[in-house]
Amino acid sequence: MENAHPFSLDVAGRTWFFCHNGTVHDPLPTPAGSGVAATTDSYRLFFRLAGESLGTDTSAALRSVYGSLADYTSLNTFLLEEQELWAVCRWAKDAAYYTLYQSEADGGPVGLVGAAPGARRSVDGMGQWICASG
Repeated sequence: MENAHPFSLDVAGRTWFFCHNGTVHDPLPTPAGSGVAATTDSYRLFFRLAGESLGTDTSAALRSVYGSLADYTSLNTFLLEEQELWAVCRWAKDAAYYTLYQSEADGGPVGLVGAAPGARRSVDGMGQWICASG
């Protein structure tokens, strides 16, 4: 299915996969010559991320693109490739609906984020986060 998650793009020789929950109302670029997938805000958001430092400095790419957006319901995202897994939980409204949760077990995090040793998590002032494992 062309217009369904996860979307994939090759960026600098690496294949990235992307899932997004929420709606982005800010204008996003539409890739030239793209197919049906480019009609969704999620694919266009992924395409914009791919134009940043994705794979070189993924944290900077996420912070740059997501920090520039103002009109959205949620930017909850899973972004991954062979060496990296990123989860973003960021919402503008309806926190009860858009909040993501991490499950814990005796050995440490096992659920939604931070499943691999060495996971990094940064929390912004609203209690929303970006987490990376790699």
